[in-house]
Amino acid sequence: MKELERQQKEVEERPEKDFTEKGSRSLPGLSAAALASLGGTSRRGSGDTSISVDTEASIREIKELNELKDQIQDVEGKYMQGLKEMKDSLAEVEEKYKKAMVSNAQLDNEKTNFLYQVDTLKDMLLELEEQLAESRRQYDEKNK
Repeated sequence: MKELERQQKEVEERPEKDFTEKGSRSLPGLSAAALASLGGTSRRGSGDTSISVDTEASIREIKELNELKDQIQDVEGKYMQGLKEMKDSLAEVEEKYKKAMVSNAQLDNEKTNFLYQVDTLKDMLLELEEQLAESRRQYDEKNK
């Protein structure tokens, strides 16, 4: 029983460790200077006010990364909720198992007691049958 409890504790701790290790990582933020450097050249002074294609692609990629990050967080949240529900369910099942084990032990004790009573009653019946047989012999001898 203690071995099962020890193994269960190990199983419970493992996913929590994995989540804290993985969940602590986050995507790095990019500053405006970093975004500008991704685009290659700055066009501020050139008279062209449009953003370069490379910068637009970088911005699009950053948005996609942020969306993916949000999706990952959603999945992690669902995973943690599922894990919590599983732990709760496991606790309920363990409690039912313990109650069943106690009930089985009580029933086994009752069975043992009943078997002892049956053996005792059988012994008493044999003694009474022997007494009856002896009484009949004595009666038959007196009536002769």
